Amino acid sequence: MKKQTLLLLCLLLCNAANIFAQDNLRNMVCVVRPQLPDAMKMFYEEYGRALSREGYVRSGALLRSRESGGFGSGVVVQREGKFYVLTNFHVVEHAESVSLEFQANADSPLQLKDCRIVARDSDYDLALIALPAGAGIQSGFTFSGMTVKEGVEVWSAGFPGLGNRPSWQLGRGIVSNESIKDSLLTNTKLLFVMQHTAQVDAGSSGGALLIASSNEPSGYSIVGINTWKARGREGANFAIPGKAAMSFLESAKSMETSANFKQQIETQTKTLLAAKNYKDIVPLISRSYIFSISVTAFIEMFTGASKDAKDAADKAFRQLEPFDGFCIIIADAFYQKIKNTTSVYIDTGEEFASRATINRKETEMTWTREGENWLLMSSALLQESGTGRSYTRMWDDVGYAVSLGIGFPLDDVENIAYTLNWGRRYSKNFAMLWELTYGKKKIEPIDIDDKDYLGYVGIAVGIDLQVPLKFSRLYTNPYVKVPVGYNTGKDFGETYFGVRPGVRFATQVGKKAKFLFLDVEYRYKNAFSQKGDYDFPKTTSMFGLSLGYAF
Repeated sequence: MKKQTLLLLCLLLCNAANIFAQDNLRNMVCVVRPQLPDAMKMFYEEYGRALSREGYVRSGALLRSRESGGFGSGVVVQREGKFYVLTNFHVVEHAESVSLEFQANADSPLQLKDCRIVARDSDYDLALIALPAGAGIQSGFTFSGMTVKEGVEVWSAGFPGLGNRPSWQLGRGIVSNESIKDSLLTNTKLLFVMQHTAQVDAGSSGGALLIASSNEPSGYSIVGINTWKARGREGANFAIPGKAAMSFLESAKSMETSANFKQQIETQTKTLLAAKNYKDIVPLISRSYIFSISVTAFIEMFTGASKDAKDAADKAFRQLEPFDGFCIIIADAFYQKIKNTTSVYIDTGEEFASRATINRKETEMTWTREGENWLLMSSALLQESGTGRSYTRMWDDVGYAVSLGIGFPLDDVENIAYTLNWGRRYSKNFAMLWELTYGKKKIEPIDIDDKDYLGYVGIAVGIDLQVPLKFSRLYTNPYVKVPVGYNTGKDFGETYFGVRPGVRFATQVGKKAKFLFLDVEYRYKNAFSQKGDYDFPKTTSMFGLSLGYAF
């Protein structure tokens, strides 16, 4: 009996210790939500829609899915006596700041907003977030110094999604490949990563891969940062090794500030201007630069790009790498400006900027720090061509249009006709249209001084071929509509086709892709099949006006 009591007490203490350890884990693993500025959300919406319209549906959907910001996981670590949160670069890639949520107390989670990202590195796919003063975080993970071998038991800790909400998960598995190197898993630095079977799902990115450690208060220490999950395979998950994460932390301080930034910017400027082709410039384009380019400007760049660059960008878009495609086109546009440079003078007198005299013309370039490198953030060379962030967009950036119209007869066949139109754009120059019509056709006079008209309703479907143009703040869109429809009235019916050349005048409403427009058109209609008690003329002409809204 005494032994049984001692055994039961031992089990209760072990269970209590396990519960305490898991609660302590939740104090050191958190939800990371990137906070995206409105301009960036608009970027995702606009570019996502534009890519989808041009046939890159999956890349477009990928961009639009990022509009909400999503979430990932993060782990608390200590650096130079302060606590920080370590997560994946791709979780916070485009954010200016993040919010953190610790769920140790499910009823009252700790939420920390506007947390600053102090370092990020796309090569390691890691980022470091500063905890605000007074956050109350008292403990963090330490990195295990041991070499993890295959078959060793490991745990994954993070907040994968349950629906659209993060949900705590502590998974157990083994290391199935202690060292794997593949360009599909890492960026320009081909790092060795770890493969393991502990549960990892969407939202786990940035969470901890742990190993049991009796010397730690939490009972665990870090051996990796969970980052990838192989599609189509069971239990094939990948983590950045702890040694790579420790290397990132050691260099993070130098990422925050750099005493010799002028020398580095000068070196990057020389590299940029010495480029032999657009491929030499692609690694120098920052994400900030991409975000500064409007859809309209990017379309202009793509139209004028070299065939090689267009083919490379097309491949990137189809392989769900839209930002690679953006970089290629911007780099090619820049290269077109400098490829015939005869003389260069470089000055880095301004902070984070360089000035270069190219073919006797001075231009300024600004730079931003991303990871360990200074990358191009803006350039007057491309701004002179009309690029640069703008909320104004050409008509081809909208997807739908609805309008009310009126047709004035130009002959003695019909009276005034009223129309309701709905349009859907599928590319820059092509749209489908659907139309409902109410009108009146002239019938023979009852007496010499009397006229009578027979009412009808009609439905039509057609195509709309367009050529979007822009003059100042007014968007002018010459078009030709070709509808085919059917009209029916009392004791008659007719099937017809039409041709409607016209011009659309549009002005933007607000900052998003919303427009008010006026259509002015000539309407020709030919009824190629008629039935009923009346013999109407087969052709008719009208002058049409339509007022509409596009979005």
